[in-house]
Amino acid sequence: MTPPAESGPQQDLREDSREQSEPVARGWWPDCFSRKKPRRKGMKAYVHPYLMLAFGLLILPLGFTFHKLGRHMVKRSPPVRHWKKTTGEITKTWMVYKISYRGDSQTRYYFPRVSYTYRVDGRKYRSERIRYYGVPYFKSLTKAEDTLRNYAENPGVTVHYDPSNPALAVLQKRSFARVGWVIRIGGMGVMGLGVIIFLTGI
Repeated sequence: MTPPAESGPQQDLREDSREQSEPVARGWWPDCFSRKKPRRKGMKAYVHPYLMLAFGLLILPLGFTFHKLGRHMVKRSPPVRHWKKTTGEITKTWMVYKISYRGDSQTRYYFPRVSYTYRVDGRKYRSERIRYYGVPYFKSLTKAEDTLRNYAENPGVTVHYDPSNPALAVLQKRSFARVGWVIRIGGMGVMGLGVIIFLTGI
């Protein structure tokens, strides 16, 4: 006679099988890029240290370039910021144009020119310089004529002259020193950021 089956939960006598991970085929991709760092609680993404190193190395030359550019602008900036000023008078205005040829096309450039006089310590000086560097020019005849008309309608102008050499004077006090310092400081900041990113990736 067969004994009745016992009631209640049946016990599973099977042994727990251990999961074995299958070997992953490795190619040319370095093993260091395949490892994933476990994310911490609240961490959304993970950036590999090698990427941080590469990004830092790319930013450093960029910051150095901006730093050198700003330094060059400050060094080449005219000293008109420290010049004195006086009142001058426009005596003559005229227009000069130049034609530039490139292949079958041509471009015309217009240069407004002025002549003015001014006095320093009772001595009269004459100049035709508008800027310290270069001569202002326009590709549009209308804009060049407007510039000349502005000088013709306002004969009394402010003249900036060199105290050590009053014969050297300009009408436009244009200097790139401030812009150069901004670019230079910005370049130093970019270099500092690159160093921080580089050290973070180590």
